[in-house]
Amino acid sequence: MKRVIFLTLVILICLSNYVFAQNQDVLRADKQEHQKYLYLFDPVDESSLIKEIERDGSYDFSVLLKPKTEPVEERYVIPLPVNIVAVSKDASAAIENEKIYLNIPANSAEKTIILESNNLNIDTAIYPYFELIYNNQQALDISLYFYVDIDNDDKIDFIGYFGKEPSEDIKGDLIAYEFNYYIRHNIDTKDKNIKTHVYNELKIHRPDRIFFKLKKIITVITGADEEVDAVINVFTHYNVEAVPKSVFLINYGEAKLDNLQIGSLLDFVRSSSDLREALFQPICEYKGKTLKLENISDETLANLLEGRKEIKLGRFRLNENEQFNFKVLENEYFTVEAAYLSEDYKISQKEPELIFKRVNPTRYVVDVKAWGSFWLTLNENYHSGWRAYIVKSENKAGNEKFALEFGVKNKGNLIAIKDHQVVNAYANGWFVPVDEVFSGSDKPVEFDMVLEFYPQRLYEAGMIISSIVFMIMTIYLLVYGLKKLIKR
Repeated sequence: MKRVIFLTLVILICLSNYVFAQNQDVLRADKQEHQKYLYLFDPVDESSLIKEIERDGSYDFSVLLKPKTEPVEERYVIPLPVNIVAVSKDASAAIENEKIYLNIPANSAEKTIILESNNLNIDTAIYPYFELIYNNQQALDISLYFYVDIDNDDKIDFIGYFGKEPSEDIKGDLIAYEFNYYIRHNIDTKDKNIKTHVYNELKIHRPDRIFFKLKKIITVITGADEEVDAVINVFTHYNVEAVPKSVFLINYGEAKLDNLQIGSLLDFVRSSSDLREALFQPICEYKGKTLKLENISDETLANLLEGRKEIKLGRFRLNENEQFNFKVLENEYFTVEAAYLSEDYKISQKEPELIFKRVNPTRYVVDVKAWGSFWLTLNENYHSGWRAYIVKSENKAGNEKFALEFGVKNKGNLIAIKDHQVVNAYANGWFVPVDEVFSGSDKPVEFDMVLEFYPQRLYEAGMIISSIVFMIMTIYLLVYGLKKLIKR
């Protein structure tokens, strides 16, 4: 039995080596013609603030700046789909331009309108709020019925209701809980509204549960003694999140509420006794120069006051072994997130046409139409495990479900691009030398690329090997135990 285990492990190791063998063409761009040398200055790492130039060349120098921010509550709104389920014969309802128009005559014998948002699958673990906003002179008689799945089996388990108790045809065999803790019907403003924090309401009634799914909402509107002629402007669920926002924009917004004649954001900052000093404070030093915002163009400065902005500070002719020093200065209004020193490179003047398809979190397929060499950027945090391949054949590659399946099926069908760099201070970038790969081909050329997070292969291989070893050891222990039992 021990020999069987040993031979099995040897076979698994051999198979693993086969899967991970790089039987692919490896391509490095001609650095003299194409490669963009990028020196990154990281203010957090003092050792990165002095760079020694590797060769003579003209280099562009840029800094990435971010204005001081403060948290501001922002709402992310997702409209709910609405169907008109039932309307009494004396009433009417219609949906136009994403608004719901209601009319119920006064003293009507039948005066009910039922709206339904069906086939929902809202995960309340993200703490969604519910909101219905309508425009009417008087408050509407509205009842809401929330159909909830508490165990993620896609079956409705109970109803939460606001307003009147659900009738038998709405309730059926379900338990109903009244929502009256976090739900409010605000009727004092022109745009009246009903708001609730769905998750908190549910937790009151089922404190043993953590995750809920909202599957359906039914809205029942009943007419009053006076005629109802209302418009539901917003029928949504939403979330509120504190997001960082530029202090310049915050102050500008507050000032606009008080005075509509304050001009542009830049004019406002220049006229503000509290904020204008930000334009004259030194931010950083480079090559014996000091950056102050008063020295950059109005257009760039206006964008920077709103949020993060990359600013090109100039071009320098630098020699091999020359040192380029960068220093961040104290500034209470702006943060230097990074600085870049990059060499010119030969590149196509026409932008490529790229269509990204996300197969899964560890693999992307890119349809490319290119007129020349270009930089490809993947906006995922930089990791050395990301790989980029050009697919040789015209057959589609990269849509395989598993990383190991992708590796086995495409051995010999990929050209690996080895020049992998940090771009935009955080993302993954590869220079795709189209002119070298497709030399002699008519332009534009069309081909596929695959971006893969290579450690996923290791993870899947480890899971398979661990499972097989576990099964073998289990069988071995069972056999060993049976032998002991028989001997007894």
